[in-house]
Amino acid sequence: MRVLALALVFLVISVLALAYQAWSEAGRQIIIYGDPRCPHCRNTYAYLSSLFGSDVTFCDISSNSSCQRCYENIARDFYEGYEAVPITLFVVDNTISGVVMGEISNYTVNSPSILDPLLAPNNSTTVKAYVIFNKKLLEVSNVTGASQQALLEKYDVFYSHGSTGPMVSVAVSGVDYLALIPSLVFLSLLDSVNPCELVTFFSLATTSISGKRRSYGPPILFILLIYIGYFLLGLGLYHFARVVNPLPLALVALAIGVYNTLRPSTPSSLEKLKCGWCERLGINVSSSVSYLTAVLLAIISVTVLLPCTAGPYAVFAAILKSVAPMLAIALLLLYNLIFVLPLIVILVVVKSAVRQKRLAKWLSSNSSVLNFLTGLALVLISLYVILTSL
Repeated sequence: MRVLALALVFLVISVLALAYQAWSEAGRQIIIYGDPRCPHCRNTYAYLSSLFGSDVTFCDISSNSSCQRCYENIARDFYEGYEAVPITLFVVDNTISGVVMGEISNYTVNSPSILDPLLAPNNSTTVKAYVIFNKKLLEVSNVTGASQQALLEKYDVFYSHGSTGPMVSVAVSGVDYLALIPSLVFLSLLDSVNPCELVTFFSLATTSISGKRRSYGPPILFILLIYIGYFLLGLGLYHFARVVNPLPLALVALAIGVYNTLRPSTPSSLEKLKCGWCERLGINVSSSVSYLTAVLLAIISVTVLLPCTAGPYAVFAAILKSVAPMLAIALLLLYNLIFVLPLIVILVVVKSAVRQKRLAKWLSSNSSVLNFLTGLALVLISLYVILTSL
């Protein structure tokens, strides 16, 4: 219960931090003028959304006349009438800080720091225009107006007025955050099926709870460390996915899935549900379990056992690459809460000696089936991600 309470606290803190970030950055708007059928436009939206979240809006020039009019004004004044998509307008504190033509993504820029000049308020009436060249911003022109307000009314769709009031564009290719939840639940449950780790925890829990001196501390500490350690691993995968193409992560997940599907069954190694790592380290869990034992086994699980079946985690990180950092943290915390649920179930089940035997028999007889099914599911998911990334 303490583990659940702590995880919920982490989740609440992340959500509050996300709300604070959204409030603190309310003065920033990033408008992408483009066509949703254009891959460069989609890449720009995905990349900027991963950095700035809901501050980014996609203005569809193919279906929104207001977006089309503003796009044409920008192309004519800043780029001598040359029309190419996307064109991205940066507005900070009701001032236009710059305009960029071309794809802005991790393929075309070295790092997000390149965008720093565009993220500060522009106190002058001159707006600079850029193109992406050699992974840097190259200034090509500038426009001077009577005031920033006049420039906003001309170039920013949010200030363009029609007969019925402000014409506000709609994000037509944004991230559907609710649609992430089914993927999160499915992948986290799939990820949680690691027979070696489950056996290790089963040995730890049964010895700690079934003895004369019952102690729930070590197994609870193990679960808490798994939660924290695996969350940090997911955070690393998320940041990796943001700076590279998600294809490598999907290929890694595919390799893990193929391995788990094709590897020969080894039921004999699980027949007695022994903790193999305990024997290698000279830890006798049959007599006693200490907090140090729980720490060592948790470290081994996070660094050795869990990465072997972390394909679903890699896929989820690839899915999260277009999500704002604070929301990604909240989703990863929820992912790991579901991920440790089987451990919590085992902890509850092993309180009964009869249930212990049933669980031990079930794990021993079904471990190969679990490996095959999780591997097959991971292969299918990985192929889907690979095909959609091409």
